[in-house]
Amino acid sequence: MTDRAAPLNLYKTIRRTIDALQGEFQVIVMEHADLDEEPFRSAVQARWRRSNGDALVPHDWITDEIDEDVTS
Repeated sequence: MTDRAAPLNLYKTIRRTIDALQGEFQVIVMEHADLDEEPFRSAVQARWRRSNGDALVPHDWITDEIDEDVTS
């Protein structure tokens, strides 16, 4: 199974389940994949990207700088 096929199959399963439950169930998925195929594409409500200023955590909420060179 390809890297794209696995999440696509998962989203198809989620869609079938939601459809079968006729709106009685809500699923919220946060995923870094950005697939062009259905049902993924039509289900996306937001694309949070720091590059377009629409991040999940707005930049102005961040008060401390992170030293990205530090390793644990």
